[in-house]
Amino acid sequence: MERRDIFSLSYKTVLAPRLIANRFRLTNNAPRYTQMRRFLGPIFVFFKRVFNHFTGDIWNGLDFLTLTLVALTYAFRIYEYATSADGFGTSTIAMATALPLSYLNLLYFMQGFEVSGELVRMVIGIIRGIAAFTAILATIVVGFAFAFYILYQAGAGEYASAGAGGADVLDEPYGMSSPRMSLFAGYLLMLGDFNAEEFSASLSYNTTLMLFVVFMFLVNIVLLNLLIAIMGDIFARIQESARAAFLYAKASIIVEFESVGKAGLFSRCRNHSKNYKTKDIDYPEWLQVLEPQRAADNKDISLVAR
Repeated sequence: MERRDIFSLSYKTVLAPRLIANRFRLTNNAPRYTQMRRFLGPIFVFFKRVFNHFTGDIWNGLDFLTLTLVALTYAFRIYEYATSADGFGTSTIAMATALPLSYLNLLYFMQGFEVSGELVRMVIGIIRGIAAFTAILATIVVGFAFAFYILYQAGAGEYASAGAGGADVLDEPYGMSSPRMSLFAGYLLMLGDFNAEEFSASLSYNTTLMLFVVFMFLVNIVLLNLLIAIMGDIFARIQESARAAFLYAKASIIVEFESVGKAGLFSRCRNHSKNYKTKDIDYPEWLQVLEPQRAADNKDISLVAR
């Protein structure tokens, strides 16, 4: 799906209510159900197209989230400044969330370079390819995290650990104070961050130890090797069409820039100027074709732009 101009979509969003009202005027003679269907039908279709526009392409969705968070940052900052609130906590949180997304948008333009573009497509391909794997992994982590949580809640809740000077001190297991924190503790356990001394704070040390062994076997041995195999398969598939994908991404970026430039304010001003007679001098029409090119042994085929 090609990346459309978000400013053009925003312009249509502003004019949508007026266009719908002019196109579908309600009449007093029509039944009430027909009137509501004529009025709400185009609105539903419009929002469905907007939803498909932003969800059909990862870059459009990233643009939408970034612009939304930037707008919220300004709105919260103005509100906090007007109300003389202590600090700018809400706007700072929105800004901190928008910053990584803003820099991730740069990856779209890095696709126009052959070396970096291949790596960007590799990252996107791996993320899409491990979606089902991530669901399986999340199911296992959540199940074991809740199992550890109920064992620690029913147990003593404290264990003896070596403190300063060799003296034993009582400590609480990390992340087992609430179900939400237990999920984070399960995520850390998946990364290998655990303390075997904490098992004594559970209801049954042997049961906790058994669940820990099963969890580590499933996640760190079975699923980790499966993830490596999936990534290797995705890498091989992307490498097969790396050159063609690079040329397609480069052409898409050029088309986007030209479509924005042709419809931009400065372009319209130049086109209406008396001294600017040639409209296509900045953005001439051109065509890029991918043709197969065989090697000398007629075995290897590569795509070359013409």
